Amino acid sequence: MNSSFNVIDLFCGAGGLSLGFKNAGFNVLFAADNDKKSIETYNHNLGNYAEVADIYGLNGKGILATIGHEKSADVVVGGPPCQGFSIQRRGCDKDERNQLVLEYARLVSELNPYVFIMENVSGLLSKRGEDVLKKLKETLELKFEFYIKKLDASKFGIPQARKRVFLI
Repeated sequence: MNSSFNVIDLFCGAGGLSLGFKNAGFNVLFAADNDKKSIETYNHNLGNYAEVADIYGLNGKGILATIGHEKSADVVVGGPPCQGFSIQRRGCDKDERNQLVLEYARLVSELNPYVFIMENVSGLLSKRGEDVLKKLKETLELKFEFYIKKLDASKFGIPQARKRVFLI
């Protein structure tokens, strides 16, 4: 499949979501993560279009200028850090990393894609994630229809029982 849809991958890590979209025929034009080693791996395996960046320093207008688009992106994907929502995590329910989900929502809103996909742990649907999920919906519901689904990766060919939440 050769797609005319372009993808921006935020919190790209070593490139798992980008690889899936690339293999499906999408054009990944921009990816960012704050972990230098992950970006080195990404660029080695997928191409040199991922950059080390702090999400707080990114804005939609700048990303669109980088990829040569003026008004919108087609698809935005991302997997913001999930440690704060993990059911395995000990300690208080507040974790500053949880705010990164809201930064993802800010950029999705600024990039104005046709669709976005966000992946996270199932704990996002628990008490630990309810405030952040509510704010994320408030940020994005005016522009997007919202679907949330918890999936078990073992049902999709992954050799482990790993439950993940997808927001589309």
